[in-house]
Amino acid sequence: MKELFDYYRTIQNLDESYNQVKLELLVFKIQYCNSIKDYKQSKKIYLEADKLKENNIMADDRLNSIVDEEGGKFFMSQKNYALALEKFKQAFTSYKNSGNIEASKRLLKFSFLTDIVIKTKTYANLEEVKK
Repeated sequence: MKELFDYYRTIQNLDESYNQVKLELLVFKIQYCNSIKDYKQSKKIYLEADKLKENNIMADDRLNSIVDEEGGKFFMSQKNYALALEKFKQAFTSYKNSGNIEASKRLLKFSFLTDIVIKTKTYANLEEVKK
């Protein structure tokens, strides 16, 4: 991973498309950090990748979908279900637009499950208020 980012630093001054390479490396690193459960590092990298994505540096739905999916997983781990649902829905749309049907089905399931968690928590909170 370190060697990849060193390579990125060498090309950023030579090539205008360095932001695309950076986003691809960040996507890879987010997936790695989430797989080893390094959520602190994952959050930092996710925020940087999301900023690049939001600035339309890279309009590739394949990369955007991974950034949003990993962001959704991160927010689920932080129990921020509303933001996780938003990211899962964005990932679903990006996967669908890129033609990745299997991944879009998976994200649709994530979205439904996250929505169920939100509604269950809301219902549980209403029951506590009634008591």
